Amino acid sequence: MLPPSTCGLILTRSKWFCDRCDAALNATWSRSDPPVSKESIEAIRSSKIGRFTERRFRRTSPGVLKAVSSADIFGQWRKEKGRISCAVVGNSDNMIGSNYGPIIDSHDVVIRMNSAITKKYEADVGKKTTFQSLHGRIAEFYKKPNKVLVIPSALKSIEFAGRASSELSINQSDIFIIHPDVYQCTKRWMAGNTAVPSSGVTLLVFAVHVCNKVNVFGYGLNKEGKYKHYFSNREETRPGGAHNLTSEIELRRKLEEEGIITVYSGTS
Repeated sequence: MLPPSTCGLILTRSKWFCDRCDAALNATWSRSDPPVSKESIEAIRSSKIGRFTERRFRRTSPGVLKAVSSADIFGQWRKEKGRISCAVVGNSDNMIGSNYGPIIDSHDVVIRMNSAITKKYEADVGKKTTFQSLHGRIAEFYKKPNKVLVIPSALKSIEFAGRASSELSINQSDIFIIHPDVYQCTKRWMAGNTAVPSSGVTLLVFAVHVCNKVNVFGYGLNKEGKYKHYFSNREETRPGGAHNLTSEIELRRKLEEEGIITVYSGTS
């Protein structure tokens, strides 16, 4: 066990985390960043979502980056607040009956994913949203005035970021892309697993690189051992799909065991 030290932004005694955390990692992608490494490009290509070539990626990226924010928004917030607490909120119905709403809303930053809704569920999931992760297929679920966080899991997602301002009628300054280095880091932390990292696990790795405190809600199965979204009665018949949930759960548990994140398991 190490003496307490700050690895990246998190005060920890964890040698495991300190050996893996890259304090210099670019968390959000901007046009002022150096060219993306071949390793990070390969991480996207190996996910095999749609057609992808490095040449097309290199050709497309400059135009996309002109259409999204280049601000180091987390860095700005840390200067203002000193420390940032983040809630990463999944969509599991294990939050129903939890009364987590006020706890979630007390965080400086609340990150929600995909088609998450809060109306009618505020007592359990909160009502505050800072960032909503999106890609083109679920853009219809966007709720103003959330900031958009695009996960670069495929070229089509990156291209969507370039269109998001006009498609969603929001300011360019409210659109952010998670840096491909974070996506590559996620795959590496999953022991090089070749499956596509889910939005959930990618957002966890992103959060521990930009926040001083990370609390996690709405991940995992409900008390019946099933995976359902809290806003839908439909059970996921293929939970995980292209994702390797076993590897993702192992990583989440390791982050919790090492004291890097705190997981609120709800009513599971």
